[in-house]
Amino acid sequence: MSSTNRPRLDQILGGDGGDFNNLWDATEPADEWGPLPAGTYRAVIVNGELSTSKVKLTPSYKLTLEVLTPVAHAGRKLWHDLWLTPKALSKTKRDLAKLRIHRREQLEQSPPIGMIVEIKVALRTQDDGAEFNKVLSFKVVSEGTPLGVLDSDPDEDDAEGDSRDASGFDWSDGQQKEKPQP
Repeated sequence: MSSTNRPRLDQILGGDGGDFNNLWDATEPADEWGPLPAGTYRAVIVNGELSTSKVKLTPSYKLTLEVLTPVAHAGRKLWHDLWLTPKALSKTKRDLAKLRIHRREQLEQSPPIGMIVEIKVALRTQDDGAEFNKVLSFKVVSEGTPLGVLDSDPDEDDAEGDSRDASGFDWSDGQQKEKPQP
């Protein structure tokens, strides 16, 4: 590609880029982020979804966790796979129950938003010397908000206290019910 076809910085930034030039000059490069040190962390569950491993395509329910404390590591993300294999299923169901996931159908939904967990994290080393984190265990320390509770229209009086999500699953008691009426 010819350099005449490449966008110029002033085109991308709009104007002469004066503020950006000053910012560029004043900003130090960030340190590389390696794995977190082994230890106990408090984190919020920001997502949970069905997934498969990259190499063997092993099915799992993958949790995305964002570290809250210690503050030095706040904002860092970790992932934890709950394997959906015959050998691992009893442990997976135990851990999913902590997230109020009791039925197979619930695997297609995220866990309640804002759920806070205490996680034990190990530092592992691969054969090639690369280090990575592994979440060994977690326990819920704050339940979060059931799905759908924050989605209701604040002007609707009949939605108050309804802990059912859009599909009718009641997160307060773990039972499937009729879908809420619009």
